[in-house]
Amino acid sequence: MSQESTMICIDNSEWMRNGDLPPTRFNCQQEAVRALVHYKLRSNPENAVGLISLANRVEVLNSLLTDDRKLMVRLHSLEINGSTKIFPGVKTAYLALKHRKIRTHKMRIIVFVGSPLDQLLTEKEEFLKFAKKLKKEKVNADFVLFGEAMAENNQIVSDFINILNGPDGQGSHLLVVLTGDIKLYDAILRSPICDGGGNIGAGVDFGINEEDDPELAMALRISLEEQRIRQQGEGDNA
Repeated sequence: MSQESTMICIDNSEWMRNGDLPPTRFNCQQEAVRALVHYKLRSNPENAVGLISLANRVEVLNSLLTDDRKLMVRLHSLEINGSTKIFPGVKTAYLALKHRKIRTHKMRIIVFVGSPLDQLLTEKEEFLKFAKKLKKEKVNADFVLFGEAMAENNQIVSDFINILNGPDGQGSHLLVVLTGDIKLYDAILRSPICDGGGNIGAGVDFGINEEDDPELAMALRISLEEQRIRQQGEGDNA
């Protein structure tokens, strides 16, 4: 995997309290972000990842880091609050990538959205114009849509990705995860976002070939087990 700096945008809006993805959309999203962070940082030791919250006010939770522990601490301190601001979040992610320490790194933005895209529709012209700017700056973007973002109006996100890719490109992706079909983290790890593309070896739970990268596979298992134990504890205390 080539060296890459990635900013991950997290939907922490009130819509994330919904339990259609048990225990909640927010918990499932945290689980998916954690798996994605581990994948990115262990795919190449020079990779860097940062986190941005999209709801209430757009905030850079972590600038680009190579230390997954610091990222996890901030991820699990994030609270649900307000409504999602997708376009401002994408612009903030781009600015954060412009300040990456290693200038030769490829740039990528990954956006999780599980809330309605109505606000984005009011900014459609500027949003798609910004896609052209990202393409010019050689920034790839992936969108992971679930919950309310699966509605018919997600065509605007598809148009955004198509602009980035152009007629021949394949560097940016749109992943729509249907409720109940598959776990959110599993859908991401099996997708082209993580170079999975559906080519999963037998007996591997995370879209990772354990023989090729046993450390990564083990890290993902430990991470997900920690999440399960934490959620069980929250349920017992409820």
